[in-house]
Amino acid sequence: MNQQMNNFCVLPFTGIYGHWQGLKKEYRPCCEWQGGFEQEYSSARDVWNGIEYQKVRESFNNRQMPKECSICVDDEKAGIESKRQYHNAAFSEETEYYYNNKKVIVDNPIYWDLRPSNYCNLECVMCNPENSSAISSRVETYTKKFKVKTGLNQPCGLREEDSYYEFMKSNIDNVKEILLAGGEPLLMPQVVDILEWLTENNYSKNIRLRILTNGTVFRSKWLEMLKSFKSLSMQISLDGVEEIVEYARYPNKWSVLERNVIKYAELNVEDNCMVELNPCLHIMNFVGLHKLYAFAKQHNIQINPSLVYKGQGEKDYLYIGRIKPDIIEEEIQKCKLVLDGWDKCRNNMNFINNIRNTKFSMGKHNREFIAFVNYLDSFRPIKFLEQYPYFNYMLECGD
Repeated sequence: MNQQMNNFCVLPFTGIYGHWQGLKKEYRPCCEWQGGFEQEYSSARDVWNGIEYQKVRESFNNRQMPKECSICVDDEKAGIESKRQYHNAAFSEETEYYYNNKKVIVDNPIYWDLRPSNYCNLECVMCNPENSSAISSRVETYTKKFKVKTGLNQPCGLREEDSYYEFMKSNIDNVKEILLAGGEPLLMPQVVDILEWLTENNYSKNIRLRILTNGTVFRSKWLEMLKSFKSLSMQISLDGVEEIVEYARYPNKWSVLERNVIKYAELNVEDNCMVELNPCLHIMNFVGLHKLYAFAKQHNIQINPSLVYKGQGEKDYLYIGRIKPDIIEEEIQKCKLVLDGWDKCRNNMNFINNIRNTKFSMGKHNREFIAFVNYLDSFRPIKFLEQYPYFNYMLECGD
C-alpha cells in the first residue's frame, strides 16, 4: 500500500477522539483536528455515524483534505511523518478498503484515543489549560496582560463516563489499537482502571497499546501488565536534556526524568515493545537538540521529533522560523555531527536538512509572545533571557 495516499486519511473511518472541554465532551476524528463539530452530540455512539463524521468521510472520499487537517499538511511539508501517514500505514488493510470503497456509514471504531482528563504535573510552554490541570491552576491566578482560556477539565473513567467507554467496551472484541494520553495518563487512576480491565479480561493480547507520556512517572509493577498487550508503543515526550527540558517542561527534574527514560527503554528488549522519544520542537528547545540526539544515541533509543506550529490560542510565536538563520545553522551542524553514521536516526538527518529551509520570520504574534514571557517570568525560577540570551531580539519589537 502507498503510505502517502494523498488527500486520504483512514482515521475518520476507524477511530474516535473524545476530549473534555470543562463539563462538555467534544468529539473529533483525531487530536490534530483543528476545530470542533458544529452539532452537539450526547454520546460517542451518536457522533460516530452522525452527520459531522459523514461530512469528513465524504471529503476524503472525494480526495479533498479538510482545512482542519492543516497540522498533517504542514508536517508532511516539513518531511515529518504525519498522523495521517502513520495511521494509513498502521491500519493498512482498512486504508486500502476505505480508499477503494467510498463509505460514509461505517462499522464501530477499531481505534480509540482515550484521554480521561487534563490532569498533569507539568506546565509545558507549548501546552494550554485544556490539556494541563497544572497550567489551568496557574493561569486562574494570573491577572496581567497574558490572557488564556482557563477551566479544569473534569476527570472521567470507565466508571464515570459510561457513554464513551461503554461504546468501546461493547465492541472490544473488534478493537485493534488504543491510545492513552492526557494530560499525563500515567498519573490518572482511570488509566489504571482501563489497563487492568483490559488485562484481567484477557483483551490485551489482541490490542496494540500506545501511550503518550511525559516520562515523569515510572511504576515497575505496571511493566508486566504493559508487556501483556499484543504490542506496546510508548512515546516519551522528552524535549531536551538537563536545563533545556527543565525550562521547556517546567517543573521537570532532569535527574528523575533521565532515570525513568532509561528504565522504560529497557522494554525495547521485548519483541512486542517499542519505547521511543518524541520531542516537540519549538524556539525554546531547538538550540540544544544535539544534546538530546546524543542522549538517544547513547542509550540506543529511537527518536522522532515533531514541530510546534502554534501555541496558546493559535498563536505562532513558538515556531522555530522565528529563530535567526545563523543560530539554526549552528545547531544543525552540531546535530549532524551526532547523527552521522547512526542508522537508527537516518530519518532525522532528512528532518534536520529540511529545517535549514525554514524561512525566517518574526511571525504575526510577537506582542503576544512578549506577554507570554512576562507570564513565564512571573513564576519561573530562571528568567527567559537568562535561559535564552540570544533571543533578546524577540523582546525588542512588537508585531
